[in-house]
Amino acid sequence: MTRSSSPGKLKLKATGAHISIIGHITPRELAGCMTETDKANGFANRFLFAVGRRSKLLPFGGDMTDSQVRELGDELHEIVARVDDVNVPDQVTMTDAARELWGRQGDGLYGLLKTKARPGMLEAICGRATPQVIRIASIYALLDYERGGLQAQAVKRDVDHLKAAAAIWNYCEDSAAYLFGNSTGNQTADTILDALKTRGRQGMTRTEIYNMFGRHTHGGAIQDALAELLKLGLVRMESKRGSGRPLETWFAV
Repeated sequence: MTRSSSPGKLKLKATGAHISIIGHITPRELAGCMTETDKANGFANRFLFAVGRRSKLLPFGGDMTDSQVRELGDELHEIVARVDDVNVPDQVTMTDAARELWGRQGDGLYGLLKTKARPGMLEAICGRATPQVIRIASIYALLDYERGGLQAQAVKRDVDHLKAAAAIWNYCEDSAAYLFGNSTGNQTADTILDALKTRGRQGMTRTEIYNMFGRHTHGGAIQDALAELLKLGLVRMESKRGSGRPLETWFAV
């Protein structure tokens, strides 16, 4: 990696490298920083989102000793040394059992991941489900790899590697649904949904929804947004008949 700088600007250039990013952010900050374009254009689905919560209070931290930390570090160093000469694209394959689990017609992992219905923007955010699972399974396979003699052998993804990878993906997809599940990618629809959530059980009439936008949004766009929210199951509508036209009241689900 080379670094060059100019006044007020830092530029980094990576050559011959595979770049991974590990980041920590709060849900509110993530919502503020990630645009609808980021969610829809293939940027967000390059990341695995994993929501974490504190499970306990540890005023003095964990209880691992320095020797235990060094032991884990040495074990990881040995694994890296074993796989250093493995050509991952060419030599990480699947066992016959894993191929059956992955490609089986009807209930194979590949088909289930590809055809799963995901509402709204979640479809775009989870658009790389299958390659993500393969990559995670490859990591597990490499962690389990034992080199035969002095020669590197093909690394095999097995059933356990695929199942473990699918479990991680499921957690990350659930996390993405928690973070972005109510985002439709339609700015008008998202604005309506946020307003309905704020109103709670009181809901909003169709007239109130139209008035909320003033003259800035065409009525057809509002109608389409309500129809999309209804289709996604994110809102419900109650209609009450009076002396005139039925009164529609909309609620967030």
